[in-house]
Amino acid sequence: MLPTPIEPGRHYAGTLPYDARFNGKHLGNPYWSASGFAFPPVHVEVSDGTQQMTVYAHTPNKGWWLSSIAVDIANVDNTAVVDQRTGLDDDASAWITTIDPGERTSLVSPIPRAQAVAVPSVDGAALQLQVPAVQVGFTSPHYYRVISQQPDTAAVTSIDLSLAFRFEVPVTPACSGSSALQALEFAVSKDVGAAVWEWAAQWELNHCPGTGQPRWRLWTGDLSGGDSSAWALASLQQVLTPGVWHHMHMRGDVLIGAVHYTALDCDGVSAVLQGVGSYAPRQVTSRSPDFRQLSVAVQPDANIRGEAYNLFVDQVVTSRSHNCARSDWSRSPGCRNLWPYVWLQARTRGSPTGRSSPYPSPRALACTQSI
Repeated sequence: MLPTPIEPGRHYAGTLPYDARFNGKHLGNPYWSASGFAFPPVHVEVSDGTQQMTVYAHTPNKGWWLSSIAVDIANVDNTAVVDQRTGLDDDASAWITTIDPGERTSLVSPIPRAQAVAVPSVDGAALQLQVPAVQVGFTSPHYYRVISQQPDTAAVTSIDLSLAFRFEVPVTPACSGSSALQALEFAVSKDVGAAVWEWAAQWELNHCPGTGQPRWRLWTGDLSGGDSSAWALASLQQVLTPGVWHHMHMRGDVLIGAVHYTALDCDGVSAVLQGVGSYAPRQVTSRSPDFRQLSVAVQPDANIRGEAYNLFVDQVVTSRSHNCARSDWSRSPGCRNLWPYVWLQARTRGSPTGRSSPYPSPRALACTQSI
């Protein structure tokens, strides 16, 4: 078996996700495609050289089968993060504002814009994001910045977001929304054609029942049940103090085509994500099939009375990793410029039937770069 330690939810160079339905489709084996069997990716740390992975299968009336695969791993660097993008808050003009929900845009005039400020800030330059007073409650500005529109956006497999934020208004948890601050949302989106993979963390202050503590939630994109299905509890209740800087960090990945969260913490306190599942990307029908975009967003939510307040954001850092096929080396900046790389060659030495496997040797190149 591949060596330990095994830590689910963490990414290592050299991971081997396996989905029998996926392999059945791409290897031309209809029996695998019809099996309905999917083995979720297990993230395993491996060292250089030849390693052996053994897969076991068992049925009650047929007994055991096994198949061993030799995996050659070279030039592994599990810690490298290349060209990390920092200071995304330093250019206020790069941030765009929309209104949520969109049908209330006409109620907000003028549309607020992100403003550069030196005070307050952590490093001398921060963003001031205004929530304007609006007659209709829960009308909130959505501030976002486009990070990349490169063709290789479709290959992004994981994201990382960290930032500092600060608010000045008093906060009192209550169902009635006694504080002007309803909630704060921080997000990264990967858009490929009509599909949107969105990772978002929300610190929710005002919620029912109002006796509950402020809590963190994670975006699922499922709007079928309204707010209750659109957000999943992150098992972290946290009181945040006005007038001081707080620091949040979120990581996520694409797990068998779905949005998946791997970490969330604020001020050094981590959320428990065991009850948080994976979520299908939402669809935007008006998009061109060629549309590609990566973006970071911050949304300060207005309360039920539409009262005004300001949110300050500083030290916004994003990074991404993506898998690159050999054909990507020349056309993808991330694949062309990032070294060292990981090249995995798997050779099947046996099969459940006892015959040599007809499967070709899979190859993958793992690249990491920041967005």
